[in-house]
Amino acid sequence: MKKMKINSFFKSLQTHRFQHLSLLLAVAIIVSLQLTACKKDSQTTETLSPEITSRTTTKRSTVSTSSTSEATEASASTQTIISSTEQIDKTTLSTTSTAKTSSETIQDATSATSSETTAIATTASQVPTTRQTTTEAIQATDPADDPNSLTVKVTIPEGFSMIQIIDRLVASGVNSREALLKSAANDDFSSFEIIKSTAAIPNRCWQLEGYLYPDTYEFYRGEDPKSVWSRFLSNFTNKTKQYQSQLSRFNWTFDQAVTFASLLEREAGNPEEVAKVSSVMHNRLNNGMPLQLDASIDYVEKYIKPYISGNIDRYNSYYNTYKTPALPSGPISNPGARALNATLNPANTDYLYFATDNSEPPKYYYSLTYDEHDALIRELGIGIYE
Repeated sequence: MKKMKINSFFKSLQTHRFQHLSLLLAVAIIVSLQLTACKKDSQTTETLSPEITSRTTTKRSTVSTSSTSEATEASASTQTIISSTEQIDKTTLSTTSTAKTSSETIQDATSATSSETTAIATTASQVPTTRQTTTEAIQATDPADDPNSLTVKVTIPEGFSMIQIIDRLVASGVNSREALLKSAANDDFSSFEIIKSTAAIPNRCWQLEGYLYPDTYEFYRGEDPKSVWSRFLSNFTNKTKQYQSQLSRFNWTFDQAVTFASLLEREAGNPEEVAKVSSVMHNRLNNGMPLQLDASIDYVEKYIKPYISGNIDRYNSYYNTYKTPALPSGPISNPGARALNATLNPANTDYLYFATDNSEPPKYYYSLTYDEHDALIRELGIGIYE
């Protein structure tokens, strides 16, 4: 009876032994498949940047070495199971003790191998993150998004004043407000004919106003202010050559045409109305009437007075078109091609007045006489009747 129990126990142990061996074999297959996947992924990752690929390869090498070590341990544990089983025939007590020890060894080996499999799976799941990091690194070095790029692109809209242009340049990191304003006011730009020809005009506030052509420019960060302004002046010279031949029709200098266009740019925001507004301004000048444009008052208050010292009202009578009999002493903005074209090619009308309502975009209304104009703005509740 006692021998039958021992034989039964031995058969039971053999069954458990093969079950554990099957488990170990399954684990070993999983480890092998994961290692193969890592090798393939490593080959794919070779197309990434050398630095990132090096780091990823190092991590995988560590995992691979650990996995090989654990596989060796699992194999040794299997040998221990077989050796322990051969001792069962000696004594029942030895068999029981060895069986218990073998079972614990199998559990330890299985646990260790399972942990290694988890580690490999975790490492494999990190590979997409490595690729993502590489993509992000490439995007970060795009000059358009890199705050450390040596250059910046700055777009200047039509009708900006010089002060508005300075604000935009400062915001883009081209240079400081103080440096740009000091250069614009004091540096010598007489090498440009357009500036040299206006040097003798009295009561002009800013020598560069009107000649900073609206466009998209690329500047160095911290670029020398005189170099910045020279870029604008060179572009103006190149872009406005075609207008010179049309000046004789109006008996104007080019500076007078630019000054007229600068007023038109600020008064006629609607491209479809700019030629009509130009005709009104021409008709008033031809009839000896002051232009009486609100944009000229706005310019003095916003873009001259806050930036000069001493008697800040000294330019009022020279730029305020309610006071000056004709054109102001200089441009009040920097006009673009549309305003320059309309200046030299106004619509054919007899209008002497125009007004805009408060809609967006505003509607334009034109009148031949002051009485018509006054009745119109009274009816609309605009202008002095707001």
